[in-house]
Amino acid sequence: MKYLYAQDNLSLGQMAARWVAREILGRPNLVLGLPTGSTPIGMYQYLARLAPI
Repeated sequence: MKYLYAQDNLSLGQMAARWVAREILGRPNLVLGLPTGSTPIGMYQYLARLAPI
């Protein structure tokens, strides 16, 4: 198991979004199971900014 440490929720959300984006781009047939609720909101917001329009 790998632990990641971040200064705040914003930093953690950005780190997680970059990781998810890298995985998706590296494996286009990747199947994701993503959580709901308020915890991952920062990650989803940053991930939406990374998405091409």
